Amino acid sequence: MPGHKGRLDPIDLTELPDLDDLYDPEGMIKDALMRAAAVYGSEHCFYLVNGSTVGVLTAVSAGVTKGGHMIMQRESHKSAYHAAILRDIKLSYIIEECDEVSGAGLGVSLSSVKEAVSKDPEAEAVFLTSPSYEGFCAELEEIAAYLHSADKKLIVDAAHGAHFALCSEFPQCAVAAGADYVVMSLHKTLPCPNQAALLHVKGDPSKAAAFLSIYQTTSPSYPLMAAMDDCINARYDWEGFILRRRKLSEQLKGLKNIRVRDAYDGHPDRSPEICKMMLCPADGVSGIRLHEELRLRGIEPEMSLPAYVLLICSVADTDEDHKKLAEAVKDIDSSWQTGERSAARDEGHKVNEAGDHAGVFGDKYSIRCIKNASTAMSLSDAWEAEAEDALLAEAAGRISAGTVMAYPPGRPILLPGEQITAGCIEEIFRLLRSGCSIKGISMRTKRM
Repeated sequence: MPGHKGRLDPIDLTELPDLDDLYDPEGMIKDALMRAAAVYGSEHCFYLVNGSTVGVLTAVSAGVTKGGHMIMQRESHKSAYHAAILRDIKLSYIIEECDEVSGAGLGVSLSSVKEAVSKDPEAEAVFLTSPSYEGFCAELEEIAAYLHSADKKLIVDAAHGAHFALCSEFPQCAVAAGADYVVMSLHKTLPCPNQAALLHVKGDPSKAAAFLSIYQTTSPSYPLMAAMDDCINARYDWEGFILRRRKLSEQLKGLKNIRVRDAYDGHPDRSPEICKMMLCPADGVSGIRLHEELRLRGIEPEMSLPAYVLLICSVADTDEDHKKLAEAVKDIDSSWQTGERSAARDEGHKVNEAGDHAGVFGDKYSIRCIKNASTAMSLSDAWEAEAEDALLAEAAGRISAGTVMAYPPGRPILLPGEQITAGCIEEIFRLLRSGCSIKGISMRTKRM
């Protein structure tokens, strides 16, 4: 192996005698992992060739005993919930404060963690996402110190924070903050191929190594590992990036119909880290339309929700890239009609005085529900239970059999085992009307 015999890529090889073994490194891979650990200041570092998802599965499995308790930020990636299902972990949640401009979560505070621990003292670990998709950071150093004093672990999904340790202008890296497990995606914010990620472990790494060998492929990509080594140890022009990034924000000052939410907006609340920028339409509901307008001008945003469009800036951006973006945003802003909505979308969801759902969406979507269940149950039990399709508009009071989310970003509206409320249904229809892609519901193909 591989079947292409080196003709596709001469370094796309397998574990030959001189090429080391990712799961028992003694040579070149061991040296590369030591270099990565030195850059990030971690005690132990693992290459993840299946992306941050496999790192989250590993960290949760190693950090929490099977059937144990874990406190989790509700706005977590679906991989964390999948880990809880696989290990039958009982979850309790932290709901973070929201940014008044964009509605995005502002990051978890120490006080919210203390409150969650007081309500679930059996929790062995706290799982947080920092930075968030939008670039907001939790109070990690204070949280880590508190949790360690309470003999609990801190697991951090830092998928969007791989660049933090590489420049002093960025927030503190989760590793330096003292987290026990830190997962980060090199490919999200650094010049590295998709699926390239790292897992950092504080203390004994043996359980993490064991679970990683279960969850991750037994055929790791050598081109990907080589790219990770190059990425981590490259010398980037961070000074030039910071100057370009600040200039971009300056170019977008004075917009009339689009508000820029980023590190340079002068907003009194906590700000996103430098690599993230949100464009927030003045009407608060036209983010999907703004996304479409940017695409028409050759700009591909990271994601969008009704309240904002998210952009990711990186050291790979050029002055020309930023110029093109600034011109596109200014052009849209000058012609923007505040409050303009698609008539088709407005017809998509109507609610009559009795609160019943009607309109074009009302009889078109179904949702998976647990059969013969009316009370909430654990994630694991719901995952195993028999399910059936129900009309979404009529599902209030039923128990969800699956996860429902706007994707991206992949944060759950409903989880397996949770009761479907009228408010959840309203939120799903609102997102559908705005143009969001909703995972976990289906277009009906026949009458139920």
